[in-house]
Amino acid sequence: MTHDDCRAVASLMKNGFSLPDTFRVIRTRKNEKTIEEIRSHLIKGEKAASFFAGYCAPEIRKYLGSFLRYMNFEDSLDLACALLSKEKQNRENLLKGLFYPVSLLCATIFGILAFNRFVLPSMMGLMHAFQSDTGTFSSFRFWTVLLSELLAILLGAICLAVWIFTRHRFITRTYCFVTKHFGHTILTGIASRKFILYFLECLRRETATRRNLTVLKELKEEPLVSFIASELDASLEKGTSLEAAVDSVYVEDLLQYFFRIAMYASDTEGMLEEYLRVTEIRTKKRIRILTKSIQIFCYCMIGGAVIFIYQILMMPMMILQNI
Repeated sequence: MTHDDCRAVASLMKNGFSLPDTFRVIRTRKNEKTIEEIRSHLIKGEKAASFFAGYCAPEIRKYLGSFLRYMNFEDSLDLACALLSKEKQNRENLLKGLFYPVSLLCATIFGILAFNRFVLPSMMGLMHAFQSDTGTFSSFRFWTVLLSELLAILLGAICLAVWIFTRHRFITRTYCFVTKHFGHTILTGIASRKFILYFLECLRRETATRRNLTVLKELKEEPLVSFIASELDASLEKGTSLEAAVDSVYVEDLLQYFFRIAMYASDTEGMLEEYLRVTEIRTKKRIRILTKSIQIFCYCMIGGAVIFIYQILMMPMMILQNI
């Protein structure tokens, strides 16, 4: 069953529909075979919690299996669908914001390298034909190409490092190392925001804080969320207050500030939602700064190339004027 099917099941059950009635409502040509198999399990008297995850899409299944150990089927499915929707929305917003600056940088690097490979040799040959001094142009060409190649290598190295160190095997150790040695970085902000996103969705199901932490620390599919929840739960088990526990774990200062206020506020959910709103504004601001920085750099590179081409093309006119 797709994400939309699972979300429809969760929504209908929250509104009082029984499971058999729900499947009759959402039945389509695409899912009718799956629904018949699910109904056969229900007819045998099996509980939906024991088999339903096996019929869900993988992205739903990875959440549902963990939640079913601590919640009933309806809340587990609703929570899994809500988290997946939030994750998709955040990922789409981030990719949408980063698409333009990254594409501009890659296009500029590729354009400079292509220009050096296919166009510049002919222009340098034209200068030699007019017996002009090419020392300055050769130096400009050398440094431009060197800068482009270094940027291409750096961009590739960053992508490779991010891919390696954000794998499930390494991401928790990477997170601890970066936070311990470099303070509260972008990675700390991302992990803190994700933890609150998950914690808030659990809180909306009217479950206790300790139970929410228990649910999240077993969510091994999200290592950083599980790690932060485990650290908080371990501190609380030692008798530490929630306020002191939040201050002792690897989360950003802004989250600690909002969490302390939320514990004494009448609207805890509202305060945590405000934290998510503030971090979203901060992310957009960072993307804008990154975009402007890349734009300035790329426009300088393109402007330099245009001036370079213009001077070479004007060389014959200058020579004729001097005759």
